Order: sequence, then C-alpha cells, then structure tokens
Amino acid sequence: MRFENLAAGVTVGGKYRLDGILGRGSYGDVWKAKVLCNDQMPEYVAIKFFTNQDRALKVYLDEADRIRSLDHPGIVKIYEAGRLDGLAMISMEYVPGHTLLQRLGDSESPKPVSLDEALNWAQEIAELLAYLHDRQPAVMHCDLKLDNLLLGDQGGVHLIDFGQSRTIERLFVETSGVGA
Repeated sequence: MRFENLAAGVTVGGKYRLDGILGRGSYGDVWKAKVLCNDQMPEYVAIKFFTNQDRALKVYLDEADRIRSLDHPGIVKIYEAGRLDGLAMISMEYVPGHTLLQRLGDSESPKPVSLDEALNWAQEIAELLAYLHDRQPAVMHCDLKLDNLLLGDQGGVHLIDFGQSRTIERLFVETSGVGA
C-alpha cells in the first residue's frame, strides 16, 4: 500500500479500518482507526503513518521506543510499531478530545477560559514535564506546543508527538573542554 492511498474506510493490514484524520504534520498523518481483530486492544486507536517511508523505520520508530518506556496517564500508550502493508506506522492509544490550541483558539479568535481551567492545565502540564525530566536518563519532549497537548473528553491533559524527543545525553555533544 502507498501513503497516498490512505483514506477513510480503507482497511490496513487486515487489522484496522481508517475512520478519519485526526491531524497532519510535517512527519506524517495521524488517523483514528477501528480495531478489527484484537480482543486485547480498545475499539479505536490512533495510527501515525509517516510521509518519509525511507527514513521512518530507524528515525521515526525510535519515537515508539521512547514512549513505550513511559508509564504516565497523561502519555499515550503504544500498541504496535513497525510496517503494516508496507507502511511505517505507530498504533497508539486514541484519546477523544481536542488540542489545547483548538480549545483556546488562535490570536484572531481566542476562546475564553476560566482561571481555574488555566491553572489546572498548567499544573497537569508541569506534572507531565516533571515526570519526563525525573526519568533516568531525563526525557526532553523538545516540541511542547498547544497542538501537542490534548484535552481528553474524560478530563486530563495528554502529551502527544514524541517525534522530536530525546534523552538528555543525546541533546549535548561531548567535547574535550578545549575552546576554539
């Protein structure tokens, strides 16, 4: 199958039927998909298909490995990562809701929020980041923005899109300490 052939109603790998696009980014598209044949999984998942298939398995699927090691209610769970019908993909927990950007609106049409809502979101985001930064080694998300924060319909803030994340050691270059 080719990336261009993905559409609502298409079945991928005999496992998932694509329902609709949840988001599009520079690295790929995220689809809501109905699980067709696995009692161990929820009814719906989110599947990220990567646009750059040549690069996907090594670079982008590292994202799945980073997320799998995390255990926090505000971080989506990974169910499967690899190739499905020839397409590099990650199947993950589907969180019904909206991004924080959708909830707040943009600068031209902002949507009002209460102080309590804003403070609750700020506390949940701070707790998520503290969890990541307290890990050994610490995990840096590196792409924290309103579009990567989901407000679940059942409550709670969820951090998504770990494609740019790194452990703290991978953010620095070791040097001999001698200047230029």
